[in-house]
Amino acid sequence: MSENEQSFQPTHYAFSDESNWNNGRFRSVALVTTTTEHLSILNNGLTQILNDHNFAKEFKWSKLTEARKVDAANELLKFAFDNATHGHLKIATIIWDTNTEWYKTAKIENTKNSALIRKNLNDRGKTVVKDFDELTLNQMYIYIYRCVLTKSWPSDSIWHVYPDEQNILVWETLQRFLNFSSPTVKTKRLSVPSPEGRNYEVFEHRFNVKQVTQAKSDQTPLIQLADLFAGLGAFVLNQAEHYQEPNTLQLNFDNASLLSRSSLQRFKVLSNFFQLSLIHQMNFDLFHLKELETHQPFHPITFWLYKPREQVGPDSSRKISGYYYLTRKLNNNN
Repeated sequence: MSENEQSFQPTHYAFSDESNWNNGRFRSVALVTTTTEHLSILNNGLTQILNDHNFAKEFKWSKLTEARKVDAANELLKFAFDNATHGHLKIATIIWDTNTEWYKTAKIENTKNSALIRKNLNDRGKTVVKDFDELTLNQMYIYIYRCVLTKSWPSDSIWHVYPDEQNILVWETLQRFLNFSSPTVKTKRLSVPSPEGRNYEVFEHRFNVKQVTQAKSDQTPLIQLADLFAGLGAFVLNQAEHYQEPNTLQLNFDNASLLSRSSLQRFKVLSNFFQLSLIHQMNFDLFHLKELETHQPFHPITFWLYKPREQVGPDSSRKISGYYYLTRKLNNNN
């Protein structure tokens, strides 16, 4: 890295975490983004909430099993909604359904196409992306980062990205993918035609992921906030069978006795989430999520259900090829 790259000053920060990435039907990734101006304020506020509730380590959705943690989750949600409403942060969650044709077909085809790549790399002593779930997680991170970083904030932003520390994501390669896809050419209509006779001006905007730093979640409150939203997004769909009516979010008490203690606590948090969404006039219908292409990028808190642009099937191999290409790039650069 050059001296100039080392001395860059980021304008924006992104923090991410995932939930159930290799378990359950619905899986998710959440991304919290903010500006340099608001970073310290957000960190201090979240730290104060965690300290007030005596979290010695960190808040994790997967460990939400008691009333104390429910109270903390509810305060974190209120803090998030308040700051999102005032434009201090944005939170996006992408959810994918493993019980869909595109997922099943892509998994089968990827296994066939990547078998030789994996064998060759293993023979050369290289660590590879082990399975389709890991590959899908890498793919979802690319989608959510690319969409949020290009559309939700100024397009010339300089980003410092903080994913949760782990060895599943190949961040060096993903950073190149993001920067490769960042330029966006736009046009601006001119009130007076240019000397060449054009009535529009062409200009280029680009964001720049200058640095990726894997961070320890117990030391990074904004990653813990991402964990809360990722967990909540996957939970609401994985537990849909336990509602009387999906739009009311009232539990079917005939089935409530079958729920675990942790699930009952999480339903309390989910109920509070929807109350806050009404207060802040953010209407979420998590049971009828729209696909990624219809995402409203300027909304401060959003949930998407991933759907490939082209359904994978006998007559369409583009999405399969995309997974195959990503597998090759991730493994060759690992």
